[in-house]
Amino acid sequence: MQTELIQEARRQAEICNACRYCEGYCSVFPSLHAERAFSDASITQLANLCHNCRGCYYACQYT
Repeated sequence: MQTELIQEARRQAEICNACRYCEGYCSVFPSLHAERAFSDASITQLANLCHNCRGCYYACQYT
């Protein structure tokens, strides 16, 4: 289960990083650094930075 969650988070982070439409809505984006791939540790770090405000979710054109 944990592996599936990490894989889904990685997939979403890669899509978000390519689009960057909601960059102004989310304080996590400066930490993405336009990476092409994310390790498990990077995904965990990004999740820990998230305030769960869902601003990016509401701004996202893909949700």
